[in-house]
Amino acid sequence: MRHLNLSLATALLLATALLVATPRAQGAEVARGDPAVEVATLPRGAEGEDTALLRQSGSIAKYVCTLAAVRLENAGLLSLDSPVSELLPSYRGASDPDLTLRRLLENRSGLEDGLSPALSQDRGLLTAAIPSAEAANRFSVARSPVPPGQAFSYVNSNWVLVQAILEQATGQNLAVVIDEWVLTPAGADGAYIFTGQLDGPGTARAEGSPTPVPDFVSCAGGLAARPADLLAISAFPFTSSLFDDADRADLMRVSTPDEAYTLGGRFEWVRDRDGAVRRISWQTGSNGPWYASAIYDPETGHGFAAMTASSRDELNGLQDAWLAGQGLGRLDRDAGVDH
Repeated sequence: MRHLNLSLATALLLATALLVATPRAQGAEVARGDPAVEVATLPRGAEGEDTALLRQSGSIAKYVCTLAAVRLENAGLLSLDSPVSELLPSYRGASDPDLTLRRLLENRSGLEDGLSPALSQDRGLLTAAIPSAEAANRFSVARSPVPPGQAFSYVNSNWVLVQAILEQATGQNLAVVIDEWVLTPAGADGAYIFTGQLDGPGTARAEGSPTPVPDFVSCAGGLAARPADLLAISAFPFTSSLFDDADRADLMRVSTPDEAYTLGGRFEWVRDRDGAVRRISWQTGSNGPWYASAIYDPETGHGFAAMTASSRDELNGLQDAWLAGQGLGRLDRDAGVDH
């Protein structure tokens, strides 16, 4: 991870934004004086990034599980292009050669959303302990009329299957898999996979009552982290020798242009101050009041991450200030040309 000098413009913009940061909404409980938004930057910015409070990262967990899958492929433990029926022998869904792990990571599997209706009918599932392979057979079997690879469908049933495949490939619980293959080598020292509610020492308190994260849906939203952890994760595939150029190209290859979606996350178009256009990593996630954003520019090694449980508008203002300081402007998703 490169550690360069933070530009004066960026520093001033961030400092100004932080000075005008607003407290949580009037009347909302503020636990232990928790800051509404916490921020980390690359190059390293303000002190205290490593002591920030833990927050839920939402769908950034999908990107983390994708990085694990790429590393496991490099280790010969699975292939992104193998059918699910081969990767998970206990799977009772259709044996379709086009239903591959890659299609799951792209959210283009052709599977119906079998999870949301089940959770609506039985809220007890939110706290039930169900082995991931069993959960895959309960919630990730029904097929839509659209074949795999033909349409984008952002359903968590895909990620129940991804979790089951990662655990099958390694013989380990997902929390161990993610720690060993992603978080520890990335240097994301404060991050971990959680289930249920995120609480306890060192965690921010969310407004309201966020939906619990079942243990079999961890790849969809079960990552606890600090902003600095999200930047370590975002930089990981671009700065570590554990990934090669083919891996990086794979991670950045857009499968659904109008969503800027690649494998497990998004890479958005930006234009720099010289007029050059490129894609940069732009990962976001949410669960009720929890919201996280992590931006990383592989070309410069610069990045910004922010997390909140109460003030998304403030987070967006800080993010816009950072982008302006970098001389980057976000473009419409159809503005660039992928080669």
